Amino acid sequence: MERSKGPGTHTDPGWSLRAAGFVLILGVLFGLLSFGVTLAGWVGAIDTHVERWIVEHRTGWATAFLRGFTWLGSGAVSANTSGGRGSASWWRWAVPSSSRTW
Repeated sequence: MERSKGPGTHTDPGWSLRAAGFVLILGVLFGLLSFGVTLAGWVGAIDTHVERWIVEHRTGWATAFLRGFTWLGSGAVSANTSGGRGSASWWRWAVPSSSRTW
């Protein structure tokens, strides 16, 4: 029995190619599904009564809360979060644990 080389390593050289192909297929399927939903005009017509009910029953605090919550997904917040995570990942990789002060 072959010993494992550590977490995240695979001995099969074709594993990454199969994983990339799987992700590509999922991406294409998601794109086709999204395109089909936005192309069909009937999708919005089905939920008009639900949308009308939500608009009639919404409150001011919920609108303000959801506006702030939506801002968390904006490009500025996402870019800073990704940059911070990337910097932390690089720091863990580049700086040996013995020289860290924290």
